[in-house]
Amino acid sequence: MKTLLALAAIFLTGSASAEGYMLPKSFSIKNTELTPVEEKKPETPVTVDISLISLIRNFEYDYASTFKSTLSTLLQFNIIPVDYDSARGWIKARSESGRELFILLLPSREKLTHVRITPADGRYDISAELVNDIFKAIERSLYSGV
Repeated sequence: MKTLLALAAIFLTGSASAEGYMLPKSFSIKNTELTPVEEKKPETPVTVDISLISLIRNFEYDYASTFKSTLSTLLQFNIIPVDYDSARGWIKARSESGRELFILLLPSREKLTHVRITPADGRYDISAELVNDIFKAIERSLYSGV
């Protein structure tokens, strides 16, 4: 607690430089350049009957093939990739209903890639059947050599 108060005092008085406690000054952003954050009302949690385990599947294929197959599979389900970053292994996609998904791909070995499909809004009221169907279609796509 004393350390936290000391850091707060240093911050408020401006007697410490960025080099000692934070990222280099070149990473600094003025508060006036930032978009103000809107306060959100707390949402009531949704009780669902889905586990995180059912949202993850392992594919014994290389990362590049799995990533390509995942993108093509989403299009088959009319789920449009809105944004993706293959270097970081994520895809943001939107269904026809407007529901957004976040897909994370993690290579763990040369021929093993983990795929996790979760709702982008953090509300786990996603259809387990849809996720399972997507996983099956990714696997079919990989077998067919996409």
